Amino acid sequence: MELKLIGFIKSRTVTPGWSNGKAGSFEYDPLNYGYRFVSTTKDLNCYLYAKRERNDENTPIVIKGFLSFLIACWGQDELVMYNTYNEKRKQQFFDVESKKPGSFKRNLEQEFAKYLLGIEQKNIECFQCEFDYISIEEKCLILEYGRNYLEYTASLYKQRLKEIKVEKTFENLLYHDNKVALMNTLHKLLDDTAGKDVAIVVKALCKLGYLNIPNNRNELYRIMEATFGKIGTASNLNVYLSPDSNKLLAVEIDPIVEILRII
Repeated sequence: MELKLIGFIKSRTVTPGWSNGKAGSFEYDPLNYGYRFVSTTKDLNCYLYAKRERNDENTPIVIKGFLSFLIACWGQDELVMYNTYNEKRKQQFFDVESKKPGSFKRNLEQEFAKYLLGIEQKNIECFQCEFDYISIEEKCLILEYGRNYLEYTASLYKQRLKEIKVEKTFENLLYHDNKVALMNTLHKLLDDTAGKDVAIVVKALCKLGYLNIPNNRNELYRIMEATFGKIGTASNLNVYLSPDSNKLLAVEIDPIVEILRII
């Protein structure tokens, strides 16, 4: 997979070649952990807004939190990035909260963990729904890192605190700005459906970037069965969802893609 546009973001390359047709470059804010898109004229001769004129409206942060840190550190060891980011955010949190009156009576470790997981989930969902500067393939790769970061961080703090519960539901696996509408459509497509037809819907969700399949596909099966009822056997679903499977054709998947795309 060519990762040209991720490289352009990291290197602050000024280009008219972003996937949404915009011209400009990305600037990283290491204090607030975000990338802003700075627009230029189509000929790249000048920025649309001088530095003193830029604000959150005309130069918004479009990549937030861990995902911005990920791109800024692209190519580094995965766990090093996860742990380094968490420690930096923890330091920021404690620098503020530990100075407040009564902080000694609070469980700041637990508060931080809940805050971090909550805000990063929102950041990733926002990226999924709104970011359109790079290819779908590159976007899905970034989202895969995001999903694994959330899983790792939740596991880390669950081990430390034994008090943080991450509910695993099918809705929580989805990336979409209107999950209620998406789930209503999925119930229509998946309730009382089994085998190949279920796999087609899952593949369509993945193609749109709405779903990242957990590493453990049996876990996906259990979650889907709890949500949509009997969907066939786990082994049958795994046959269709295996990365090297060629049992599903684009002509079968694309009609479902179009149904889900308009939600």
